[in-house]
Amino acid sequence: MEPLDGYTRRIRILGNDEPAVVFYRPATRDEAKRFRFTIRYLNAESAKSEICEWIAKHIVHSDLLYPSIDVFDECDERACETLFKAINGVIPDMSGRCWAGSDGDEVLWERNLRMGVRFTRDYPELARRSCDLCQKWWFKTDGSVVHSGGKPQLRQDKPPCRERVGCPKGTPENQRTLNKANAWAWKHFCECRAIGQFPDDAIVRKNARIITEALQVKAKVA
Repeated sequence: MEPLDGYTRRIRILGNDEPAVVFYRPATRDEAKRFRFTIRYLNAESAKSEICEWIAKHIVHSDLLYPSIDVFDECDERACETLFKAINGVIPDMSGRCWAGSDGDEVLWERNLRMGVRFTRDYPELARRSCDLCQKWWFKTDGSVVHSGGKPQLRQDKPPCRERVGCPKGTPENQRTLNKANAWAWKHFCECRAIGQFPDDAIVRKNARIITEALQVKAKVA
């Protein structure tokens, strides 16, 4: 079953007849490294079989048939090659982004997850409040909007992020909050922790470790 953690990605590939969209789980750095090490020492036929099985393992939803050993010798060879590269994160998917690499989403999302989890824990009210609202309305230190005559008051001065004092959230252009995928990952972690059951998935395991380590960092005093 697909983990609802925001990390399932999509790619459009060419199958036997027409383009198809495939939903897949990208391989983590360690997972991809171990797999490359394994197939390096196998003969060609065994390597093909392992690659097919590995691709199928990472596919979540697809209009295509899951790869088989015969795929590499037939017209779906290009589709399998595209899937293999996508799972390894070395080509852009439908987001236009690559998963792997020093500037890929895996590295960037790891940093965001560590920072965003700590921020959400330390400043829950700020984490819920959008920067657009903060720039528009005048907020009290307790997180409520200032009212006058029963009406909410528009902000008359600069928001804290534009002043020297700064804002724990950062700025609208560079926020310390969880990105969309990691907001799902955090929610998924909390749900799994609540029932004491996590799916057998490499990304889920890695994110659980990152989140746990982030939560172990001492909370800031507000």
